[in-house]
This record gives sequence, structure tokens and C-alpha cells, in this order.
Amino acid sequence: MSNLNGSELFDIEAFDTLKDVMEDEFKDLISLYLNDSDNRFAALEQAIEIKDAPQVKELAHSFKGASANLAATSLAELCFKLEKMGGDNQLNDAPNVYLEIKSQYALVKEFLETQI
Repeated sequence: MSNLNGSELFDIEAFDTLKDVMEDEFKDLISLYLNDSDNRFAALEQAIEIKDAPQVKELAHSFKGASANLAATSLAELCFKLEKMGGDNQLNDAPNVYLEIKSQYALVKEFLETQI
């Protein structure tokens, strides 16, 4: 496992505040986020494959919101990029952005798992 401190992935101040506010429920929030996110990838990949722009937009929007709620700002920004592509019905570069999201999510997940 790499030595992640999370500062490249998260708004650490917002993350720490959320952690303090949620107290014992914070671990449940992380677990829920990770489970939902892991499940979201198959649907997102399929929507990109079949060029279902409205579905790409909806899934990316949902993922963006969940990531932003945990202060995973760089991941949320990538999801916004994909959401906009879906909204504009311009999915030519969507597979590349999807791969960036998957890569970024792997780092976010690795960091979050250290917080459980």
C-alpha cells in the first residue's frame, strides 16, 4: 500500500470536519460510499459502451455528488467532466475520462480504507 496522506485527493479540512461531525457514523458513511461506488462502475462502463448519454450524465452526477460529500474534490471534478459530456451528448472521450475516474477512485478508496 502506498503512503497516502490524502491531501492530493481530498479537501482535508472539509474531510476532517466531516469526520469530527459524524463521529462513530463516519465509518458507516465511508463503507456506504465505497459499496455504492464499486457498484456504480459496472453501470457507468455499460452506459459508456452503449453511448447512453443521459445515463452517463445521471451516473456521473450521482458519483460526483457522493464524492463531493466526502470532500474527494479531484474525483468529483473528474465526475463532473464526465457528467458534462453526457449532458452535451459528446461521449467520444468518455472512455478515457472513465479510466481517469477509475484510477483516481482506486487512490480515494485506498485512503478511505485506512480511515475505517
